[in-house]
Amino acid sequence: MRVNLHHEILFELATAGVAARCLQVVAGLGVADHIDTMPVPVHVVADACAVAPDALDRVLRLLSAHGVFDRTTGGYRHTPASTLLRDDDPASMRPFAQMMGLPLIGDGLAELEASVRTGRPGVEVHEPKGFWSYLQDHPAE
Repeated sequence: MRVNLHHEILFELATAGVAARCLQVVAGLGVADHIDTMPVPVHVVADACAVAPDALDRVLRLLSAHGVFDRTTGGYRHTPASTLLRDDDPASMRPFAQMMGLPLIGDGLAELEASVRTGRPGVEVHEPKGFWSYLQDHPAE
């Protein structure tokens, strides 16, 4: 069966959560701080982040397919997008990616159908005071 553009659109959307979760994990681990403009072997990055090299390689390959890192001979290097995950980038989006990976965000998304039915934020199912109040009560997050 030939896949057409419409199938591709739906496939991308149906699997977007996987790529988003990979981005959130990489942001949480600080992976981008251990990658440079020259290729860095995945085992070096994995050691620096105290993670399994094979698992990290799978995550970085997926993110590379989305343009977040550049997979080359010898390892991974930065793209303009991945530099935004560095702590030292003045326009860093690492905290945002980390925030989007908080369990409360995932719990709220799991309640999206209830939110569409009621018009109330899904996050309120798990945190009746809302997201911002939750963050005030959990400053580490």
